Amino acid sequence: MKVTVFPHQVYGFPVTKSNRIIVALEQNLKESYQKKIMITHKLSFCEITLLQGDIAEVVVNEGEELNIEKVAEYHEFLIEEMRHPFSLLINILNSYTYNFEAQQFIGSLSQINAIAVVAYDKLSEDIIKTIIKVPKEIPWKIKIFKEREAALKWLVDMQRLSNKSLQLTNF
Repeated sequence: MKVTVFPHQVYGFPVTKSNRIIVALEQNLKESYQKKIMITHKLSFCEITLLQGDIAEVVVNEGEELNIEKVAEYHEFLIEEMRHPFSLLINILNSYTYNFEAQQFIGSLSQINAIAVVAYDKLSEDIIKTIIKVPKEIPWKIKIFKEREAALKWLVDMQRLSNKSLQLTNF
């Protein structure tokens, strides 16, 4: 629960017991607009949270087997909903598998700038390293992390670098 300390005056008006609730609502609303609004979308096999217009976090559902149809659904969502180029945070919170065709094509979009994978155990990390080795049409800029915050920081940095290089090429 958030505790709000009320000033004696807000916008030059005294704060009384009767208007403290309104003041609190106004302050919370202002804070909500200042923060980035995150929207989570549910696909047939995962949840994708848009952390910002060009960075998304992906959590695959427990027990899923990713196939080419699910990869197509995933890619279609990314192309339609995200600002290009974009980066992805793959958060391995659940256990799931990829068939070989999915391994070849997942992440094969030219619009993907960088991929950060959060692997909380050695097995998940080893599986991701194996998938990275599968030949792909487009090489990945990918890094594996043990902590979500470090992964997100790296993605923000990669996105910032990508956006700067795009600005330079547009002159």
